[in-house]
Formats: sequence, structure tokens, C-alpha cells
Amino acid sequence: MAFGAFVAASLLNLCLQKWIGYQAIALVYLLAVMLLALFVGRGPILFGTALTAVGWSYLFAPPRYSFHIASSYDKMMFATYFVVALTIGELTTRLRAKRDAEIKTRLLAESERLGRTLLNSVSHELRTPIAAITSAIGGLRDSGTCTPVQQKLAAEIESASARLNRVVQSLLSAARIQSGQ
Repeated sequence: MAFGAFVAASLLNLCLQKWIGYQAIALVYLLAVMLLALFVGRGPILFGTALTAVGWSYLFAPPRYSFHIASSYDKMMFATYFVVALTIGELTTRLRAKRDAEIKTRLLAESERLGRTLLNSVSHELRTPIAAITSAIGGLRDSGTCTPVQQKLAAEIESASARLNRVVQSLLSAARIQSGQ
């Protein structure tokens, strides 16, 4: 991407050089580095910065087609360009990393909230049928019309519903602890 940005900016600069002069061409290169920084990391930005700085020196700064920079003004511009381009690249990379971290934090918080909501919902939805089972078994036992086998089965159902109720209570307690209640 860095090489592609350099080639695109160089072609644009070759077209614009008659109208803007070789000093302003550095600003077009700087814009290319800034746009590149929006999409890539530190390594490609460093490579793109070096490539555009050398490209400006070789293709546009007098004497053209050499790596020699004649005037002290151009040397200062070359150094300043390097510092500004690297700074923009670094700041943009940091901002992108911060944004990514914030997005991950929000997603994690939302995921935890949805998990707690699901846990609460499932726990409450399970309590209703357990209460109905427990009530029905109690009514059946209290009716006094059960055979000994039915009494034994009712006791097992009552025991199983009590265990299930304890599991649901544990889930509700865990949900309350997680939500800070």
C-alpha cells in the first residue's frame, strides 16, 4: 500500500508540477502519507514516509534526478517533512489503536450485559414450571389417594424439583453477584 500511495502521489505530482512548484509537491506527498496512515500500521507509514521523501528529493527538488539537495531551505524542508510525516503517522496509528480498544471494551461490556440478561431470563423462566411441579406434587400428596408406588414417585419428583430449584437459585445468585447486587 505504501508503494502504491507513493506511485499515485508521484503521478499526481508529475501532472501538477507545472502549476504548484516543487515545494508544494512535498505537501501532496505529505497528504499521501497522511491518507496512508489512516489504513496501515507504523511499518508501512515509515516506509511510505521514506519513499516519498526520497522521491521528492530525486524527482522534484533541484538538481532533479539526483539525491543531492542543493539549498539549505530544501534541506530544512526535507528534514521537516520527515518529522511531520512520521508524527502524523504515529498519531494516526495511536488514534486507530485507541478506537479499536474502545470498540473492544464496548463489545465486551455489551456481551457481559447480554449474558446477565439471558441468565436472569432463563432463571426466572425456569422458576415458574418448577413452582407448578412442586405445587402439583404437594396437592397430589395431600389428597391422600396415592398408592405407595405413587407416593414413592411423588417423593422422587419432589426431590428432583427441589434440586432443580436450588440450581436456579444458584444461577440467580450468580447473576445478582455479577450485577453488583
